Amino acid sequence: MKYGALTCVFTLTAGAMLAACGAAAGPSRELVTARQTMKEAQKSEAAEYAPGRLYQARRTLRQAERVHRDAPGSRLERDLAYIAERQSREAMAAGRTAEIEQKTSEAESRYQSNLEAAYQQREMELGATAAALLMQQHQIEQERMARMEAEDQARAAEEAAGKAEGAAAAVSVPIDGPVFFASGQSELLPSGRRRLSDVADALAQEPGRTVVLEGHADASGPAGSNMDLSRARAESARQFLVGRGVPQQSIRVVAKGESEPVATNATPEGRANNRRVEVVSEGAAEQPAKPSPEAEEEPTTPEEE
Repeated sequence: MKYGALTCVFTLTAGAMLAACGAAAGPSRELVTARQTMKEAQKSEAAEYAPGRLYQARRTLRQAERVHRDAPGSRLERDLAYIAERQSREAMAAGRTAEIEQKTSEAESRYQSNLEAAYQQREMELGATAAALLMQQHQIEQERMARMEAEDQARAAEEAAGKAEGAAAAVSVPIDGPVFFASGQSELLPSGRRRLSDVADALAQEPGRTVVLEGHADASGPAGSNMDLSRARAESARQFLVGRGVPQQSIRVVAKGESEPVATNATPEGRANNRRVEVVSEGAAEQPAKPSPEAEEEPTTPEEE
């Protein structure tokens, strides 16, 4: 009886010692590593971008902690700790990947938005350019029609003047802008060359007649520039007439600038009519006086009488 009681006491004492030894055992190296990795994972991108993987790693680590309390240093503790540590690292990797993918997607979205905005801006600019070109073409067409109308009117006036007899010596023959000059130009147009050819032919019929070439401009630019342009237009007409055989001394050039418009400068048609050169006939040039027959007779001498 005594022997059995002693055996029971010894067994209890040994169990208590073993339990005390187990309670004093520290965590395994794998568990320490898993705890540290979990701290890193909780501070990493995994907390935001891979919460599901991080939760799984946390569950596995809790299982390892429970095993450590019951069987510290056991193989099961080390295995669970190793798995938890690997799961934490996978969660961190997944978090970094998800963050990169999200930022890449955001960058692509911003790029696409910027691209669409640039495309829309380009479309608006092209639309504005097309509208400006259309307006310019419309204005050019208006000026072309105005030139044609002015040429028809000038041609009709010229034909009527050719049929009239006994015209006054100072009749103005208009050579207007739409017929002979484009906007801002001083070069003669083909219609202007034809008109000046007729003028040269008319002057050839009256060798002694002189003409004044009056250059005019519209009011599109500065007054000084328009004065220079009107002079250049009149000079172009003078050079053409000289080239057709009209004596230089029979031609006088006058620049009027924008001072004498024949129409409003507010419309393309009016400006076209104001871009002109007017040829004004001044009449026959004065001829040297011939001596009278009496003046030509020599005085008689006494010997001849």
